[in-house]
Amino acid sequence: MNYLGENEIKLRLLLPLSLMLTTSLLVFIYGFSHEEKSHIEEDFQRSVLSTQRNYDSALRAEVKTLAAALEFLQNDETLRHSLISRDREGALHYAAPIFERLRSQFLITHFYLLTPERQVLLRAHQPNRHDDIINRYTAIQAEKTGRPASGIELGTLGTFTLRVVYPIYASNNLIGYIELGEEIEHVVENVLTSIGVELAIAIDKRLLSRDEWEQGMKMLGHQNRWGLLPSFAETYSSIKIPTETQKQILHNTSNQNKAERYDIDNKYFFAVSRPLTDANKQEVGRLIIMRDMTKRIINNDKAILNISLLAFMIGAFVLVFFYFLAGRIERRLEISHKKLIQAKSHAEKANRVKSEFLSCMSHELRTPLNIIIGYAQILEREKDSISADQHNSVSNILTSGNQMLSLVEDLLDFSSIDGHKLNPDIQSLKIKDFVSTCVDQITISMAYKKHVIIKNKVDNHMVLGDQRRLNQVLINLLSNAIKYNKENGQVIISSIVETTGRLKIKVHDTGHGIATDKLSFLFARFERLDQKHGSIPGAGIGLYISKQLVEAMHGTVGAESVQGEGSTFWFDLPLAEDTQP
Repeated sequence: MNYLGENEIKLRLLLPLSLMLTTSLLVFIYGFSHEEKSHIEEDFQRSVLSTQRNYDSALRAEVKTLAAALEFLQNDETLRHSLISRDREGALHYAAPIFERLRSQFLITHFYLLTPERQVLLRAHQPNRHDDIINRYTAIQAEKTGRPASGIELGTLGTFTLRVVYPIYASNNLIGYIELGEEIEHVVENVLTSIGVELAIAIDKRLLSRDEWEQGMKMLGHQNRWGLLPSFAETYSSIKIPTETQKQILHNTSNQNKAERYDIDNKYFFAVSRPLTDANKQEVGRLIIMRDMTKRIINNDKAILNISLLAFMIGAFVLVFFYFLAGRIERRLEISHKKLIQAKSHAEKANRVKSEFLSCMSHELRTPLNIIIGYAQILEREKDSISADQHNSVSNILTSGNQMLSLVEDLLDFSSIDGHKLNPDIQSLKIKDFVSTCVDQITISMAYKKHVIIKNKVDNHMVLGDQRRLNQVLINLLSNAIKYNKENGQVIISSIVETTGRLKIKVHDTGHGIATDKLSFLFARFERLDQKHGSIPGAGIGLYISKQLVEAMHGTVGAESVQGEGSTFWFDLPLAEDTQP
């Protein structure tokens, strides 16, 4: 028979250990995954910031290029004369080769000559269109400020053009404007190459004419995708994005500042959409920035899997190790338990022998002691026939005999308690009369000699108890209260009915008291506290026996003490039915 049951140690050890290892592994996987996801998002956000910076930097560089070309053109006398004379044919003949060189060298796609009223004198890139009024933001700003103006503006086809407009003066008089512009698609492609991201541009449909946009897409050879998105028209995309994915990116507000992961063609992309503004700071659409993070995510998943497998192997090794260790412990405990059972059996046998020996010896000792005490009592009553010294000797014999008889009685009770042979005879007792009898008994034998006054203040109640055992308890408590009292001291016996239906009897003395830290040792067997080598006789088992006797009568016992003021020992017993509150 196992001490903790079959495989009990293995279950108690391995089950929590398995749960702990599994929980630790799951927490690690979650923490590692969360941390890596944060790193990937941070890396992507850095890509977004780099894209924005490179895009802005590239636009500033292009503005400088256009401004440099306009610085040269504004001083060209032929162009100035054409603006003054409004000679369209002469201006076209002169400007056409200049425009071709600018387009081939600097990718410039727009070349305008405007009158002071912003009327088109010449479109070098579209000679047949002229005489219309330009109401774009850059042209109006150049007119308002009288200085060059630049910025990105949305065209009718949904494409963006970077424009720089220069006012031309002659003798401090405005004679017109020269405007150069270029499509920014090559700028976007340069950003893609340098950063390694994918871009898509979606324009707000409210700013476009569907007919013009569809005609432009047809003219450029692009597919008509006007109806794919409800609020936007896609004008540029470096990667084919599924329509549903595009809708989620554009219309899910949580994606405006926080990157989300999307699966496209078995690849994992992180994407975010940013506002797209023109030169007038008006939001005209959304710029979608995407980056392929497939390799990074796959490598992270592999790392998590490898670490998890390694942790699993280590955990399995630990469990196997503790499994065999627990088995070894169980076998040792089994051997120890068998030895413990044998030792317990021997101890119980020895205890029975000891109890029988004490009981036998107590009975054997009481007979000669009673004879000695009896003869001493006879001699004590013959005061007239013996001398004073002989009378003192007889008194000493009588006192010592009574003490010896008390010790023998205690040993007999101790052996009965230790052998579990207490069988109290519970009956109703009138406690006040019972206490009075005990007080009379102890007064004659002890209190009178030490000049201690005993006051009985017990109320008249009926309690349930064993008369002989209760007499032992009261005599023991009263004798202790007298022995450890001061000369001319007092012992007060009182009672109080508790709400639990029990009667508490208190024995208070005016002795020296007991230290608080020693109260817990009072009812231990063979414990005499500071009186082990004192002048007051005793074996240190009286209170222990009293406690066992009270508990056998279904009561409790305790003590309270204040050093210098005295001690109070108490016990309680159940009230009989006719006196219960």
